[in-house]
Amino acid sequence: MVPDIAEMLQLQKLVYADDNSWDESVFESELRNEKSKLYLIMRQNDRLIAFIGASFKQKNKDVHISNVAVHPDFQNRGLGKFLIRTMINCAKYNDYLSLSLETRLSNVRAQKLYSTIGFKNMGLKKSYYQSNHEDAVDMRLSIKSKKETVNE
Repeated sequence: MVPDIAEMLQLQKLVYADDNSWDESVFESELRNEKSKLYLIMRQNDRLIAFIGASFKQKNKDVHISNVAVHPDFQNRGLGKFLIRTMINCAKYNDYLSLSLETRLSNVRAQKLYSTIGFKNMGLKKSYYQSNHEDAVDMRLSIKSKKETVNE
């Protein structure tokens, strides 16, 4: 087992209490797929406080952000934005053309964050979330060139 999984799962459940779609086996599969997945974690005093996960889809040159979680005690401090911008810069450096993600229709705060970074609303995915069949907002960010890094 990958050492960070238990903590990531605990943080996932704390941040997304009503979503049970991510379990130990999903995290294990994600973290073992080193060639197309990237997970970044943030720690403070050896305590996991945030993470982001993404799939690098070579075929269409898209980086799909699958998961972003920031511990409630550390929200509204720019950590989520920092992780997303780090992933954007990684995508640019590797010559990817876009980033994509989904967020719950009810998660207006996340939608605003993604919009401030430059993500555009591409429409709804009906009944996307298995736990409660909530719709997801499909969001996408086009990348211009790797020479232009995303700054704060």
